Amino acid sequence: MAKLEFTPLGRAAKSIKPYDERMPGICQECSVGCGLFAYVAGGAIVDLQGDEDHPVSRGRLCARGLAFPQGVAHPERLSQVGSRQVGESCFLTWESWDKALDVVAEPLRKIKGKYGSRSLLIACAPEAGLDFYLGGLRFAKLWGTPYVFQPRYSPGWPPLAYDAQFPVQSCPGWQESQAILLLEADLAVSHPVACNWLLSAQARGTKIFALDSRFTPTMSKADEAWLIKPESGNRVGLALMKLLLEAGACDQAQITEAFEDGGAWPQSYAGLDLQGLPAITGLSEEKLRELANFLARHQTVTVITGRKLNQRPNHRVWPTMAAAMGWSRRGSGWYPLDFAFLPVNPCLDLEEDEEPAEEPLLEPEESEPFCLEPGHPIKAVICSGNSFSTFLAPLRKVLEKAELVVYFGAYPTETYWQSHWAFPAQVWAEQNTLSFTNDRALQWGPRLVAPKEGCRSGLAFWNGLARRYGDIKRLEWKSFFPWEQEDGQADHRAFYDWLLQLSPLTRGYQVQDLMPPSASLHQWPAEAEALPTRRQPWLAPEVLPGEAVSQGDGLPLYFQTGPLVSQSTEASSWWPWLKDLEDRQAVQVHPAIAEVLGIDNGEEVVVEGADGGFSGRARVTRTVPRWLIWSATPLEGNRVIIHRPEQSAADAAARLREILS
Repeated sequence: MAKLEFTPLGRAAKSIKPYDERMPGICQECSVGCGLFAYVAGGAIVDLQGDEDHPVSRGRLCARGLAFPQGVAHPERLSQVGSRQVGESCFLTWESWDKALDVVAEPLRKIKGKYGSRSLLIACAPEAGLDFYLGGLRFAKLWGTPYVFQPRYSPGWPPLAYDAQFPVQSCPGWQESQAILLLEADLAVSHPVACNWLLSAQARGTKIFALDSRFTPTMSKADEAWLIKPESGNRVGLALMKLLLEAGACDQAQITEAFEDGGAWPQSYAGLDLQGLPAITGLSEEKLRELANFLARHQTVTVITGRKLNQRPNHRVWPTMAAAMGWSRRGSGWYPLDFAFLPVNPCLDLEEDEEPAEEPLLEPEESEPFCLEPGHPIKAVICSGNSFSTFLAPLRKVLEKAELVVYFGAYPTETYWQSHWAFPAQVWAEQNTLSFTNDRALQWGPRLVAPKEGCRSGLAFWNGLARRYGDIKRLEWKSFFPWEQEDGQADHRAFYDWLLQLSPLTRGYQVQDLMPPSASLHQWPAEAEALPTRRQPWLAPEVLPGEAVSQGDGLPLYFQTGPLVSQSTEASSWWPWLKDLEDRQAVQVHPAIAEVLGIDNGEEVVVEGADGGFSGRARVTRTVPRWLIWSATPLEGNRVIIHRPEQSAADAAARLREILS
């Protein structure tokens, strides 16, 4: 295999296109945070180049990074506030943001008075920006609801930031690992620039071991690739931890040094029952022992886990394993994708005013990620991006019962078309932003172009709504949103300076320290003393947990959804070249399943789950194992049956019973 080197590309220092200004920036299409230069003419981006001095990207940009200007100037971008009544198909446009917010605040007041504080749900899609998420948390505190959802965090669950006490190296450091284990992490599709560091490590002799539910492009590059059941990676981790402890592969001195309870916690794994392991993970105990032996033979191992695993139960087994094996101490360890945000409570200054909860939320690790409490109907929803067709797809029925749905976003997504109010959002290239990347790096992304007229930031949205709702309810709201300038707009730099000072891990930084021309990678913690020297290990459950959702009668196949070609912000839904690559009606099915059911490639099929279904076209492929159906079309639940339109679900299930036994 040819050796890959991250050497400068040697581009011309300037664009060949006419431009007025060269703007340095940080790409925020994903959580890698590549450095770039935008060439601006007449207020529009006319060209892009990667920043060859950036320590992670070294001048590289993926297709998404090169294409994001298409979304900034897309003709279908929202630019005016719109409203409509239930049942109406068209939005009535409003010239004034302020008047629209005046009107929205009143039904919010009525809903809370009638249904209580837990009648509001806030959904924060990543494309809405960090300020929308943090502002949503503070507005939720003002309102009194615990229901703030985003891909990294759900109510009742501890955010992954709890594990931030375990160090993480930057992705260029993967080259120093002897082995890399990927769990449901398709870097080639989701993080192409970071994937180049993976291939560079492999070219230097690092062994790549990949486990996923589909045969992904990343798996095709691995030295060893195994198929597992969907979202079972953390269960694999529990079994591996048990086998490593049994084999004596863990360093007892390291365990004592790393953990507060160095003697007792390994006993929880001794009692872990691995019975049913093949049915739960798709791997036999013999296979798992082979993997455990593979890991035990290496002194430096990096474990990369994908986004879905990072929000599932037992994800903290990975930093526990990395510390117990000594990988963290030797410069490798656990690397969770897309969970780079630092451990901080953005409402810490408001805790003294917190009222007792009406009922306690379910304890972490005991509830599902999207669990809502019975007896508290959701009647108001404030959402961003395409949240209810992506990470909040299991709660899509909430929109049907809500009396008020407010949408904040830049594009007319599927979620937008289910809303009553729509407020146009600025995109990241139009804002000053603080970027938290996979490498726990802090980067300042200066505004590249002026905001589109009629669009505002997430912080401005929450600030305006809090002012109006607070005034109606006669609440003291200014302490919740103190970053308002004299012109009524939000001061983002002051907001992010406040955020940096809120956490002891970043208290040594100010925005000024992160601004160009600084080319170094600033990582938190700012000071090593901010991290504890001894940690809390993750205890094993009594039995290996099974499926999060029951199989149900006649639903023998697993179902997974997601983009077939990775996309980031909602602008990518309109990129012509991406439409040619991705068919949202395509349903991936294994040849063995297609043969038993008499399904031909390209033929119309029906996919049915416990709570609904859809029609699509079969794409017969060995990319998926025989137990899995994959489609870009979302569907509630993780078990389905597939069949031809003229065939019954019961008949299809009977035909599949033998082949899946």
